[in-house]
Amino acid sequence: MKTRYILIGAALFAMVSCDKNASDDPAPVQEDRYTIIRDISATDAIELTAEEQSGLDGKIDFEFDFFNEAVKAGLQDSDNGNIIVSPLSASLALTLMANSCSDNTTAEIVRMLGFEDLGLLNTTANKVMRYLHCPSMIGGQLGIANSVWYSDRYSVSRDYADRIASVLYSECNKADFQDEATLDLINEWCSEKTNGMIPDFLDGWDPTRIAILLNTIYFAGLWDGRFDEDATRDMDFFGRDGKATVSMMHSENLHGYLESDLADVLCIPFKGTSSFFALLPKEGHTATELAETISYSDYHDFVTRYTPGNVNDFKLIVDFPKFKVSKALPLSPVFSKMGLSTMSDFSKMGIKEDVDLATLQKSELEIDEEGVKFAVVTGSWGGHDRPKTVEKRLTFDRPFLFFIMNDDARSVLLAGLVNNI
Repeated sequence: MKTRYILIGAALFAMVSCDKNASDDPAPVQEDRYTIIRDISATDAIELTAEEQSGLDGKIDFEFDFFNEAVKAGLQDSDNGNIIVSPLSASLALTLMANSCSDNTTAEIVRMLGFEDLGLLNTTANKVMRYLHCPSMIGGQLGIANSVWYSDRYSVSRDYADRIASVLYSECNKADFQDEATLDLINEWCSEKTNGMIPDFLDGWDPTRIAILLNTIYFAGLWDGRFDEDATRDMDFFGRDGKATVSMMHSENLHGYLESDLADVLCIPFKGTSSFFALLPKEGHTATELAETISYSDYHDFVTRYTPGNVNDFKLIVDFPKFKVSKALPLSPVFSKMGLSTMSDFSKMGIKEDVDLATLQKSELEIDEEGVKFAVVTGSWGGHDRPKTVEKRLTFDRPFLFFIMNDDARSVLLAGLVNNI
């Protein structure tokens, strides 16, 4: 029986801690938690105002810049030289943070994401989420979920809970952060929203946290033009750190070819409006250098040169590796470089306590003949002190980049640099 392949998008978690003495802690607030669950109403088009369109253009620039900065920060220098990030999840999670943190942090996030104000960011994010939930457009299942968890030592206003529910479809849950059982509640939520792919995001419980903001994305789909399993064979992959034998998938005239001065590009659509792009740098360029500098303008340039693989005068032969990548990335240096302060509070939630912020992302990626399987969870937490009739062969046997894109939503679901397999 063939397996249905699943792409799990990313999740950004803001986990905030404080090291205050128990005597300084506010008294527990006895109130019901606000668990307002609103289903996302899917739409088959994104209808934007001129201001929202300008903001969406800024968001896609941010998502490429985010990938550039992650590579520049040297995050690929460990764990076999590879890097995987989800810019879309980062932008959605930052939007949730912008609705929760101080006015200064909100202004920094709005500016980072390319919007004029929080209202425009919210309406645009809402429309993007609703479009990405439309099966006929995406060509599969895609689920986006948000939730906020806060310590029962604090009071969160009903207005805040209503706002994040109506704008970002986010739950708002009060929990006992002194009880390790809350760890199980949050991990169970993550597991449910990622279809069991990420069952244990939190390895341990820190009772000094005061709030946790969660975003997850789940996508299930298949290649539109799958590779033939019988054609897969062992080949050499010449990685940055040496040669390795890998299982190389093979196709002829099934996929699309794009080209720019920077790279040869393989395009594999999913069934819908999302596509997978793998960039094989041309002579004079390296995958790392390209990952540090590639922009949305570069992407748009090579997309305009799209050539189907099965035209009469062009035979496209593709060899592409099956591979798995696991990664844990500290993202605080990236966000700091892009203009986000390392200290904030959660005053929009009613929590007016300054904390230092830090961010970590864990991810898993698997690619084979039928599709892509990808899972990522990101956590931010805080505390104190802490030509004609020719054949074109693309053999991905050396470092390359890849992107999973949805052009209609101006969104980078996933971006990666593969230096070694």
